[in-house]
Amino acid sequence: MADAKKVLIVDDSAVVRQVLKFGLGRILPVATQEAADGQQALELAERDRFDLILCDINMPVLDGLAFLARIRERPAYGSVPVVMVTTEGDLASRDAALAGGASGYLTKPLQTGSFRAVLEPLLR
Repeated sequence: MADAKKVLIVDDSAVVRQVLKFGLGRILPVATQEAADGQQALELAERDRFDLILCDINMPVLDGLAFLARIRERPAYGSVPVVMVTTEGDLASRDAALAGGASGYLTKPLQTGSFRAVLEPLLR
């Protein structure tokens, strides 16, 4: 997959990571890597360059908002889209993520239409 977009999926649920991977694959060819928390994701981002990051908010070790703040400090990731994918559906959580540099916000359970509408433009 030479033209595949490189996507990092960060979620403490292996099932959610697989659902996101499957959904992404229906939009465009993607090459994914997975992390179970923000700290693992930072380590992967040090070793590789991603075109898109999907990140949960509530995770152990380093949560999604802390990960977002730390990844945005890295020049290589200043403009890489980071979409928060979370069960936190309240406006305060969404506003905090967007103010922290998130490129988009999706609420679980995911709806096919909103998933595609948010992610497809970021992957093209």
